[in-house]
Amino acid sequence: MPLKLIQTVVLAQLYFFLVSGTEFSSFPASLSLELSSVPAPDQCKVVLEKFSNSSSKFTKCATEYAKPIYMCRNCVHDFINVRTYYYALEHAQSEGINCKDLLTSQDKVEIIKATFEYIVASTGLWAKGFCSSCYTSPLNHTSKLTENTVAFFALYRTVSDCFEANPDNNRTATKKSEACTQCAIDYNSLLVFYKQYFLRDQFPYLDGICFDILDAMNSTQHKWGTGHYHCGRQLRGNLPLIAALVIVLMTPIAFYVLVRFGPGTRRAQERVLVQRHISNFISQAQEDNTDGAQSSSNDTQDTNSEEIHDEAVPGPSS
Repeated sequence: MPLKLIQTVVLAQLYFFLVSGTEFSSFPASLSLELSSVPAPDQCKVVLEKFSNSSSKFTKCATEYAKPIYMCRNCVHDFINVRTYYYALEHAQSEGINCKDLLTSQDKVEIIKATFEYIVASTGLWAKGFCSSCYTSPLNHTSKLTENTVAFFALYRTVSDCFEANPDNNRTATKKSEACTQCAIDYNSLLVFYKQYFLRDQFPYLDGICFDILDAMNSTQHKWGTGHYHCGRQLRGNLPLIAALVIVLMTPIAFYVLVRFGPGTRRAQERVLVQRHISNFISQAQEDNTDGAQSSSNDTQDTNSEEIHDEAVPGPSS
């Protein structure tokens, strides 16, 4: 960069820092320099236009690198620009008119705010992909990929190169594909590194793993396994084992049916003695006493009735 341009940028930043009533001092140098040459009434429009361009670029980038996913690695600068220009809209002022009024309009859609939340907010694309975990903190234009991220993608490229060198799935019933042998060491190294430095810290949840890493590992495992090469363990049918399992499961049912409906079961049931509880004897004795008392009462009443009848019979007339 020419020395004169550098001096101009520095002076522009110093000017906006000293001028009262302005808040452009926290902006990037390029934006501060550009706004210094724009009439005050048009400054909000310039910032809004930059926010619009950066958000559209990020959306295009995220869509373009959706499969395989490269969004975190290839769209980081567009994401930072969206965040920067939205911050500028929140804090910029032009002739006493706060650009934040553009964000707090009373319309139901609130397009600017909705666009920001779709990209930058805690529920936006960048946060859903945990893309910031791929980079050193704090996230800005000078941030770099972390050491673990760089090492992972180096191993990933080695495995991908091996797959490209052995593209055919020439396995047979008794022999695996050549890739299963040629790429085994590279694949296992990648898998061990992923488990040790990424999966171990998040297990059993995958939240927090940069989505570029997660997608790369998932696609590699799928291609290594059922997706193409079928290098994993082959589960073959075992008829004797299945038959033994069915017999074991059916044994309790067969035993119950034989005991319930088998020959001689009825005679065995007839020989079963009924064991009566002592409470049954007490109840029976009480019932017998009640029946005996009622019987005695009835006999007494019958006797009295006969005596009455005898006394009522008149004698012969004299």
